[in-house]
Amino acid sequence: MSVVLFAAAAYLTKMLTQKDVRVDKLDDLLKKAHQYSGLDKENFYGFVTNFNMFKEWIHDVELATQFLYKALEHLENIGLMTEFQEEISELAKIVGYFGEKEIMNAAINKNAAFHPKYLNSRL
Repeated sequence: MSVVLFAAAAYLTKMLTQKDVRVDKLDDLLKKAHQYSGLDKENFYGFVTNFNMFKEWIHDVELATQFLYKALEHLENIGLMTEFQEEISELAKIVGYFGEKEIMNAAINKNAAFHPKYLNSRL
C-alpha cells in the first residue's frame, strides 16, 4: 500500500513541476519581424532559418540556445544602418525574452542548467 502511495505522490510531484513548452506563441513575433524582411533579405533568411531550428530543437537546451542567439544576431543585423534600427532592436529583445523563457521551461523539465541573457536583463 505504501509503495502505491509513494508512486502516486512521485507522479503528482512530477506532473506539478513539469513546465509547458509552447513555441507557437513565438510565431506571432516571427510575423511581426516579417515587415522588415525587405531591408536585408539574406539576414532575414538567416533569422527565419535559425528561428525555425530553435523551435525544432527546443528540448535540447544547448542547441536551442545557439540557434536562438544566432537568429537574434541576424535579426539585429537587419536593422543596422537603417531608420528602423531601434524598432528591430526592441523586437529582438522581445524575441530573446520569450525564446529564453521557453528554453528555461525546457531546461526545468530536463533538470538542465540554463544561463539566460535576455531574461536576466529584465530583472
